[in-house]
Amino acid sequence: MLKKLRQRVIISVVVAGVLYLAFTIYADFNQVIKTFGRFNLWLIPILLLLSFFNYFARFLKWDYYLSVVKIKLKKIDSLSTFMSGLIMSVTPAKLGEIT
Repeated sequence: MLKKLRQRVIISVVVAGVLYLAFTIYADFNQVIKTFGRFNLWLIPILLLLSFFNYFARFLKWDYYLSVVKIKLKKIDSLSTFMSGLIMSVTPAKLGEIT
């Protein structure tokens, strides 16, 4: 099983590398730099705050589901469990789910 997992990871990395290389060759690099240069950096804190509230709302939903099925956990334990599951799903190509 470990050999199959290793093959999948290697294939994923190679495919991602090829796609990245193809995008880099296809895209006009100078235009990409110009576009990023026009990005309003003041939006970053707002985007991070919205992202935080999104994950906080997901945690509240998770905690509510636990209460519905009558699973009693301290909030910190519930948050730790929730974040552990979340980390697995937000890694690139969901590689966190493999571990």
